[in-house]
Amino acid sequence: MNMKHEQTIIRKYFHFLAVIVYTSGIVYDAHLLTMCSVAFIVLLLLLEVNIYLNKIPIFSICSFS
Repeated sequence: MNMKHEQTIIRKYFHFLAVIVYTSGIVYDAHLLTMCSVAFIVLLLLLEVNIYLNKIPIFSICSFS
């Protein structure tokens, strides 16, 4: 398999799991799902701002070599 095909498979699994999580969240507790989704988006945005401003040397902490 080539790299593009592997990335497509990983992306499909991610979307499948996201649908399962959100569907079960809507069925059981929509308010908790909303709160957790907003908190996670805020966390990701803060991480992106820190990466952009180089406040946290995230790439040296998470080296993949």
